[in-house]
Amino acid sequence: TSWIKFNPCYEHQIITLSSADEIISKNFKDYYSTFRFLTGKSRIDFARILLTHLFGGISIGMGLEAIESFNSSIVMNPESTFIIGLAGKPEIFRCGVESERSLICLDIFASTQSNTLLIKIADRI
Repeated sequence: TSWIKFNPCYEHQIITLSSADEIISKNFKDYYSTFRFLTGKSRIDFARILLTHLFGGISIGMGLEAIESFNSSIVMNPESTFIIGLAGKPEIFRCGVESERSLICLDIFASTQSNTLLIKIADRI
Protein backbone atom coordinates (compact mmCIF):
# COMPACT_ATOMS: atom_id res chain seq x y z
CA THR A 1 0.00 0.00 0.00
CA SER A 2 0.95 3.66 -0.18
CA TRP A 3 1.52 3.77 3.61
CA ILE A 4 4.26 1.14 3.41
CA LYS A 5 5.75 2.76 0.32
CA PHE A 6 6.06 6.22 1.92
CA ASN A 7 6.75 5.02 5.49
CA PRO A 8 8.86 1.84 5.27
CA CYS A 9 10.56 2.40 8.65
CA TYR A 10 7.28 2.22 10.58
CA GLU A 11 5.71 -0.96 11.94
CA HIS A 12 2.45 -1.54 10.05
CA GLN A 13 -0.42 -3.54 11.53
CA ILE A 14 -3.88 -4.25 10.22
CA ILE A 15 -6.23 -5.04 13.07
CA THR A 16 -9.48 -6.82 12.23
CA LEU A 17 -12.69 -6.44 14.20
CA SER A 18 -12.15 -9.99 15.44
CA SER A 19 -8.71 -9.21 16.87
CA ALA A 20 -9.98 -5.85 18.17
CA ASP A 21 -12.79 -7.70 19.96
CA GLU A 22 -10.26 -9.94 21.71
CA ILE A 23 -7.96 -7.06 22.71
CA ILE A 24 -10.81 -4.84 23.93
CA SER A 25 -12.47 -7.64 25.93
CA LYS A 26 -9.18 -8.23 27.79
CA ASN A 27 -7.95 -4.66 28.21
CA PHE A 28 -11.08 -2.49 28.28
CA LYS A 29 -13.75 -4.41 30.21
CA ASP A 30 -15.64 -1.17 31.02
CA TYR A 31 -15.91 -0.32 27.31
CA TYR A 32 -16.53 -3.79 25.90
CA SER A 33 -20.35 -3.60 25.98
CA THR A 34 -20.25 -0.27 24.13
CA PHE A 35 -17.89 -1.77 21.54
CA ARG A 36 -20.24 -4.74 21.03
CA PHE A 37 -23.30 -2.44 20.81
CA LEU A 38 -21.88 -0.19 18.09
CA THR A 39 -22.07 -1.17 14.42
CA GLY A 40 -20.32 -0.29 11.18
CA LYS A 41 -17.87 2.60 11.07
CA SER A 42 -18.81 3.70 14.60
CA ARG A 43 -17.64 0.36 15.97
CA ILE A 44 -14.42 0.48 13.96
CA ASP A 45 -13.67 4.07 15.04
CA PHE A 46 -14.37 3.22 18.69
CA ALA A 47 -11.96 0.28 18.45
CA ARG A 48 -9.31 2.50 16.84
CA ILE A 49 -9.64 5.02 19.70
CA LEU A 50 -9.20 2.32 22.37
CA LEU A 51 -6.39 0.49 20.56
CA THR A 52 -4.47 3.71 19.96
CA HIS A 53 -4.84 4.50 23.66
CA LEU A 54 -3.44 1.06 24.50
CA PHE A 55 -0.55 0.96 22.03
CA GLY A 56 0.01 4.55 20.93
CA GLY A 57 0.88 5.32 17.32
CA ILE A 58 -0.86 6.45 14.18
CA SER A 59 -4.32 5.13 13.37
CA ILE A 60 -5.33 5.28 9.73
CA GLY A 61 -8.68 4.39 8.20
CA MET A 62 -8.62 1.83 5.41
CA GLY A 63 -9.86 4.22 2.75
CA LEU A 64 -6.95 6.66 2.96
CA GLU A 65 -3.98 6.93 0.65
CA ALA A 66 -0.58 8.33 1.68
CA ILE A 67 0.85 10.97 -0.60
CA GLU A 68 4.06 11.63 1.36
CA SER A 69 6.07 10.37 4.31
CA PHE A 70 5.20 11.12 7.91
CA ASN A 71 8.80 12.24 8.34
CA SER A 72 7.99 15.54 6.65
CA SER A 73 4.89 16.24 8.73
CA ILE A 74 3.90 17.44 12.17
CA VAL A 75 3.54 13.81 13.26
CA MET A 76 7.29 13.81 13.87
CA ASN A 77 7.06 16.75 16.30
CA PRO A 78 8.25 15.33 19.67
CA GLU A 79 6.06 17.83 21.57
CA SER A 80 2.85 16.50 20.02
CA THR A 81 0.83 14.08 22.15
CA PHE A 82 -2.31 13.97 19.98
CA ILE A 83 -2.81 14.89 16.34
CA ILE A 84 -6.00 14.67 14.34
CA GLY A 85 -6.36 15.11 10.60
CA LEU A 86 -8.00 18.21 9.23
CA ALA A 87 -9.88 17.32 6.09
CA GLY A 88 -9.14 20.71 4.55
CA LYS A 89 -5.38 20.13 4.97
CA PRO A 90 -4.58 17.04 2.88
CA GLU A 91 -0.81 17.55 2.83
CA ILE A 92 -0.20 14.10 4.36
CA PHE A 93 -3.27 12.17 3.25
CA ARG A 94 -6.46 12.28 1.22
CA CYS A 95 -9.60 12.11 3.31
CA GLY A 96 -12.67 11.12 1.35
CA VAL A 97 -13.99 12.94 -1.66
CA GLU A 98 -13.84 16.72 -1.85
CA SER A 99 -17.58 17.23 -1.37
CA GLU A 100 -17.71 14.90 1.66
CA ARG A 101 -14.93 16.55 3.66
CA SER A 102 -15.75 17.80 7.12
CA LEU A 103 -13.67 20.08 9.33
CA ILE A 104 -12.18 17.25 11.43
CA CYS A 105 -11.27 13.91 9.93
CA LEU A 106 -11.11 11.00 12.39
CA ASP A 107 -9.90 8.78 9.56
CA ILE A 108 -6.34 9.51 10.67
CA PHE A 109 -5.04 10.42 14.09
CA ALA A 110 -1.90 9.91 16.12
CA SER A 111 -1.41 9.70 19.85
CA THR A 112 1.06 8.82 22.51
CA GLN A 113 0.41 5.62 24.44
CA SER A 114 -2.06 5.92 27.36
CA ASN A 115 -3.20 9.39 26.30
CA THR A 116 -6.11 10.32 28.59
CA LEU A 117 -7.71 12.38 25.82
CA LEU A 118 -8.61 9.14 24.01
CA ILE A 119 -10.33 7.77 27.11
CA LYS A 120 -12.25 11.05 27.47
CA ILE A 121 -13.42 10.60 23.88
CA ALA A 122 -14.39 6.96 24.55
CA ASP A 123 -16.33 8.03 27.65
CA ARG A 124 -18.50 10.32 25.52
CA ILE A 125 -19.54 7.54 23.13
